[in-house]
Amino acid sequence: MKFTIYTFLAACLLMTTQLKAANRGDIVSYELVQTWNNEQAAEETYNLFAGSISGISNDPALVAEIQNFLRSYIARNLEARSLKFYKLVYHTIDFDDQPAIASGLVIVPQRPSSICKYGLGVYNHGTLVAKAEAPSLYFDNRRYRGNELFYAVIMAAMEHFTLVPDYYGMGLGTGFHHHNMDKTNSNSVIDMMRAGRKMAAALDIELTQRTVITGYSEGGTVTLATAKRIFEERLTNEFPQLLLGPASGAYQLDVEAYNFIFNNPFYPTRNYILLQASACQDMYKEIYDPADPFGIDFYLKSPYNDLYRANVPTQTGDVGWVPLPWTDMFNDGILDLVNSDPNHPLRTCLKRNNTFDWRNPYETFFYYCNTDEQVPPSGAVVTHQTQQSYIPAWRFWERFRLRITELSFGGVIPDHASCSFPSMLFFNEEMRARKRNVCRPGRIGEAGLQLGTPGDPVVVSLQTSFGDTPVEIKGLDGRQMTFYPESTGEVNVFNLEPGMYLYRSKLPNGRTDWDYFLKSPLNFVNTDDYNPIQKDAKGQSFLDISLLEEPVRRLEVYNQQGVRVRVLPNADRKTDRMQLSGKFNAGDYVILVVTDENAYPLRWENKEPLDNTSAAPFLAYMDQTTAHIRSLSDAGISAIEVFDIQGRQMMKRVENNLAQTSFSMQTYPAGMYIVLINGETSVKLVRP
Repeated sequence: MKFTIYTFLAACLLMTTQLKAANRGDIVSYELVQTWNNEQAAEETYNLFAGSISGISNDPALVAEIQNFLRSYIARNLEARSLKFYKLVYHTIDFDDQPAIASGLVIVPQRPSSICKYGLGVYNHGTLVAKAEAPSLYFDNRRYRGNELFYAVIMAAMEHFTLVPDYYGMGLGTGFHHHNMDKTNSNSVIDMMRAGRKMAAALDIELTQRTVITGYSEGGTVTLATAKRIFEERLTNEFPQLLLGPASGAYQLDVEAYNFIFNNPFYPTRNYILLQASACQDMYKEIYDPADPFGIDFYLKSPYNDLYRANVPTQTGDVGWVPLPWTDMFNDGILDLVNSDPNHPLRTCLKRNNTFDWRNPYETFFYYCNTDEQVPPSGAVVTHQTQQSYIPAWRFWERFRLRITELSFGGVIPDHASCSFPSMLFFNEEMRARKRNVCRPGRIGEAGLQLGTPGDPVVVSLQTSFGDTPVEIKGLDGRQMTFYPESTGEVNVFNLEPGMYLYRSKLPNGRTDWDYFLKSPLNFVNTDDYNPIQKDAKGQSFLDISLLEEPVRRLEVYNQQGVRVRVLPNADRKTDRMQLSGKFNAGDYVILVVTDENAYPLRWENKEPLDNTSAAPFLAYMDQTTAHIRSLSDAGISAIEVFDIQGRQMMKRVENNLAQTSFSMQTYPAGMYIVLINGETSVKLVRP
């Protein structure tokens, strides 16, 4: 289906009259430019990224492992039957709030069922230099980076109506692109979201209220700038639910990014310096007199002044002439002048366009790599810490809403370009866990293992369908390990280093296809001003959950060796406190507070042996499929509740203060169960 209000050419000719009549986010035109069926989508998606893999490592074995990982990832995540690509042109505003035109690429997943709703997804791309490199023109000239289109395609395949903005001044848009700048870029993204919703309505596609916004490098900066503008301009009625994934962006331009670049004459992507300065000049017109065509000569020596005029303001994309060290293109004394003056127009421009310091109310996942040579890793850390500081102690659990993940994996990810791969893949897993637009049941991996449901993160375990079959796991760092399932069928990977892994388990038919999983680091938060792990008047430890608005399903307690030593179901759906019942040796533990959507990790330093056991101990054991419970004291058995490992109640019955009782578990699936006796003592049973 093709729908056109005006052709882009007509819009340009009539721009003065049409823009005055148009509203921000109104559509100029959209045009179908490409369709991939399911087989094409899988093949083309692999080809988009395959060419970038060799840049990650010189090790052929590692490259082969990443290729295997990529194939497994595409096999599981390419859920759409086909994809359609559209070129969208729409109305926005420029820096002076005057009407302007912007463009972008739209990727629409195709489903046969009319009951499916899609989320709205936005992928913000990294730095592009030429107007013609923009995503909307990819199918015209193939100049947009393939690996970034890969991330947008995967987002669409995960059932998101996906927008890939060109940004203000790029593609078919009017104006000059303002590299890393706040206002014009964020406005162009917001207006594309408005135009995208109108386009979806015209295509008879229903969207959910949730909007996912992510991006890498400059796209990370634009992602945070967009959310900041939505919050500060009170656009939450338009965009009520945001999930953010900014990765490796320059959020604090005037300090972290400025120092990172200006203190390094051999900064590798040195053309960024000119892109940033030219953006500041175009917006504020303060670096030199805009009426003076030779104003740049005050800063740049010959021949760089002429090369700048010929290529940067015109956005030709030719920046290969920028020297290394980049300091060689500046006139003597200029850099000292800028460095010594905190009020220099360049530095005040950078400060005006910071995006790090604001009260961020949205669920946000920051990603960065310590091996990044283009964007300061410290910028992500400072941003996360600053935004966390806005959350008071009495809203402790909201601190988990802002999470940060370092993804260098001990140097396996060597540089800025390579870091985009784990960043976007890890964020996609967060999207999957929070997806509300599922059109079919979840897929079980070919290797017979299934990932945890929301609240059961793979940072903890994998679940195997084939009993004690060993599971082979390979890391992208070359390590190869064999894990054996516990009696519950789970493969405990709690102590596995964070990273990207392949795994397989031999199926009954003999197949050993590789699948993948991602293991995130545990994201702890500061507890200096409040600690939810407390002690009552009797010295017994409990967890204060009174400030947590989500209902808690269960607690899982892990020791230093990564062994799960206790599962405590929230049988009574308590909302105030949960007792840490059981015996605990002195040592450090991790407590996972599991809700329907999240698993909040807490550090627990137990300084002395602790006995939180009930005064009425009970013995529990299995005889075939029959469970037996016996009291070992004068206390009788008055109530029994049975929960599966997910915290779901399987049975509840009242007893008459019995010394012993039994019940059948024949209809229960094999696995581990928690039996809660008299509402306070929990015991573990394994149904064979």
